[in-house]
Amino acid sequence: PENLVAYAESCMYSPKYRIYR
Repeated sequence: PENLVAYAESCMYSPKYRIYR
């Protein structure tokens, strides 16, 4: 669903994504 896409974008924009990277 669209919610999943938003979640993925949120992770990318979230600072936590940088920590995972």
